[in-house]
Amino acid sequence: MLYSGKDLRKLIIPLIIEQILAIAVGMADTIMVSAAGEAAVSGVSLVDTVNILLINVFSALATGGAVVSGHFLGKKKREDACKSAWQILLFATLLALVISVIFITAHDPLLRLMSVSYTHLTLPTIYSV
Repeated sequence: MLYSGKDLRKLIIPLIIEQILAIAVGMADTIMVSAAGEAAVSGVSLVDTVNILLINVFSALATGGAVVSGHFLGKKKREDACKSAWQILLFATLLALVISVIFITAHDPLLRLMSVSYTHLTLPTIYSV
């Protein structure tokens, strides 16, 4: 057997904790605004869905980068591992900047794509920016 159960637990437990924390942030946001009314909860929930999607996209990028870098380290190619780590860091940073610019400049049309009613449009707009 390549990996023991103990080795797999060392890998899986941090991933589970990461997912729990990512979802807990959204739950905490919803709980905090619940006193502000139904529209506020709706707005935060809409934006939180997008946040969870982006967290998972960036987690997948990080995982892929770690696999590629680990592959190079396993082949004793430290320089290639450093290059691949730098590339994934640069790509993730640029992607985050592009997504940020898109959301800041076009948050209203993006929320309308999600079929948000006009009465619920102002609160997600405030929360997303």
